[in-house]
Amino acid sequence: MNAFENISPPINPLDFDLLSSGVSFVSEYETHPKTLSPVDGIRIHLSYMQNLEIIGSDRDFGELKFFTHYYLPVTKWWVPAFRVESMLATGEPPFYAKPYVRLRGVPVLRYQGEFVATVETEQLFNVTHRWGLVAFAGAGAGFNNLEQFEKGPTAWSAGGGFRYLLARAFGLRMGIDVAKGPEDLEVIVEIAPGRLRHFDQTPSDITNLMSRYGFHAYELKNNYAIAGNFPPRKIRRPQRLEGPIVKIVDVIFSRIDAAEL
Repeated sequence: MNAFENISPPINPLDFDLLSSGVSFVSEYETHPKTLSPVDGIRIHLSYMQNLEIIGSDRDFGELKFFTHYYLPVTKWWVPAFRVESMLATGEPPFYAKPYVRLRGVPVLRYQGEFVATVETEQLFNVTHRWGLVAFAGAGAGFNNLEQFEKGPTAWSAGGGFRYLLARAFGLRMGIDVAKGPEDLEVIVEIAPGRLRHFDQTPSDITNLMSRYGFHAYELKNNYAIAGNFPPRKIRRPQRLEGPIVKIVDVIFSRIDAAEL
């Protein structure tokens, strides 16, 4: 039996070695005064990506994507924001190119469909000129057959966090969000042993703390090199972390106890 047959919907193992080559059209309109961490204005995006066998792709498939982000400051202390997003797949896309619900607190690629629509709102409350609190909530749904409008999986999430205005000239904010979705909690962090040493901490301090709360550590392979964004791209499942962490790594903490996620 193929290991991927137990996944719903089943994954074609050939998708992992698929060569994708295509052309795209991208159109955007943006009025954000500061783009790094916007708190005013609107962004509208429309794009279409088509992979073609005649230019080297193993399959013909495409994706039509639309989204808009709208920030509507009521006062300097309260900034509501809204996001609407939709994606439509054409042809025979591999599992990792199918539209899916994109929300904080919802696993990536889990809630998929031929067509997916998502709505989300975020409310920023500036407590001081630098510190702020955020609350957010959203929902999304997939549709497996547009001709019959067959509804597929749905997902929701809600949560909160904080923001700190790191660079006022650029409007750059940093922060942490905690979200609750339809499934159990999972946490993704980047662990850098070199940075932790400056605070007299080690990666084991983090993994041991999470372990006490029932979380297991898995390594999420991430290639930051430019070449890693071009085909052929290898999709690897997160593997259970064994042994000490000696270099910078992305880690998923999950309550699932297995060799891989």
